[in-house]
Amino acid sequence: MDLNFTAADWAAVAPHLILAGTVLVVMLADLLLSAMRSRAIVAILAGLSLVGVVAAGLVALWGPVGGGAAFGGMVATDPAALYVTETLLIGGALVLLVSAPYIERVGMAHPGEFFALALAALLGMLVLGTAAHFMTLFLGLEMLSLALYVLAGFAGGRHHSREAAIKYFLLSSFATGFLLYGIALLYGVTGHTGLADVGAGLRTAAQQSGGGLMMLAGVGLVAGGLAFKVSAVPFHMWTPDVYQGAPAPVTLLMAVGTKAAAFAAILRVFYGALGAGAAGWQPILYALAVLTMVGGNLLALPQRDFKRLLAYSSIAHAGYLLIGVVANTSAGAAGVLYYLLAYTVMNAGAFGVVAALEQADGSGVALAGLRGLAARRPWLALALFVSLVSLVGIPPLGGFFGKLGVFGAAVQAGHAELALLGVVMSAVSGYYYLRPAVALYLPALSSSTTSPPDRARWGSILAPVVAAAGTILLGLAAGPLYAWAAQAAEVLRR
Repeated sequence: MDLNFTAADWAAVAPHLILAGTVLVVMLADLLLSAMRSRAIVAILAGLSLVGVVAAGLVALWGPVGGGAAFGGMVATDPAALYVTETLLIGGALVLLVSAPYIERVGMAHPGEFFALALAALLGMLVLGTAAHFMTLFLGLEMLSLALYVLAGFAGGRHHSREAAIKYFLLSSFATGFLLYGIALLYGVTGHTGLADVGAGLRTAAQQSGGGLMMLAGVGLVAGGLAFKVSAVPFHMWTPDVYQGAPAPVTLLMAVGTKAAAFAAILRVFYGALGAGAAGWQPILYALAVLTMVGGNLLALPQRDFKRLLAYSSIAHAGYLLIGVVANTSAGAAGVLYYLLAYTVMNAGAFGVVAALEQADGSGVALAGLRGLAARRPWLALALFVSLVSLVGIPPLGGFFGKLGVFGAAVQAGHAELALLGVVMSAVSGYYYLRPAVALYLPALSSSTTSPPDRARWGSILAPVVAAAGTILLGLAAGPLYAWAAQAAEVLRR
């Protein structure tokens, strides 16, 4: 590798560098001001975090996006990398908006450490989402995972939070081992770890020997490792327990950030490095898509805890996204990219309401408790209603155009049966999404039901309302945003 890096190389990773610097600033501020546990400290830390995220986004907009990769082919600098970076930064900003009032309301200890870890996880997601090399991909995956292991158990006084951290750590470690072994096998076949070089090597190997057991094993192991990160069935077992046990802002970060970064990596790996072996991986992802859609939706039906319902919902949405990957076309990639942006925003609205209602012991998020919320907290109820309707896929909200993109791509690619199954499963999801959406506007079961104490009442409303407004905007501006996604997708299919 050439170590003579240029200004363009450093500009390509400016968002990563700014986020890394913000992590250090937040940790230092928390250390120096550790004796002052007050609202001011939380506000300062949140402000520093948001400034870092916004600055990183501005630099990404001005950075090089012509194509190719920086640092000797390690980091992608194309329009797809820019699109994924902006999607992750939007999700990160919404997570931080949710986190600040949540930490203050529940009295969470060590807020500076929480923000530092959240930003470190976001940094790992940026590295994963812009990886052009298997080693960079693995580095990003480990960065985000290590931070999330700690964050999942951050509510130390809750038994379920500690259980979530241990369960996530153990299962994720196995999945990471599968991924690394798969990368090693692909290296054995091609002699390369750069995604573009692996793709060229696999094309040569396919022409010479028609593939091979080692290549198929490598593809399968890489698929399994990445499927764990997006909660695809049967690699989903950790999701409901970890989502329920982790603090609500951490659950939001897992739900939107990890999924967006992992699917960006999936597109680059399967459309780029493994493009020549599509005949081998398409049946694998086809089966994963079917199992994930059906399993996620059916398992969500009997849930009575709202966080567990959203956990199974996130599994189902991973199935919809996999439909776009299976299509193996530019239209499929564009549908996945737009869907990721829509999913990030509408899921932030739903989990933002969960964060506003969740108590320090993890209670307050049962479905029965949502009944009558419109009378108690109308803005929260409205934000949740918009988010749930969009998650179903009802027009003209962002969720509808996301599903339209991936389903339409599947039909064009000759997989109409996958699109039909997706439509049927979306109809099934209408039951468990619209049930709480309607309950928001029904009378409360008990006349004594009151809003929980909330010292940051208006702060907790901001993020869900912003996310709901973004969900509506994504539907109204679907044309230009989808065109941006399509432009990014063309790069992935070259």
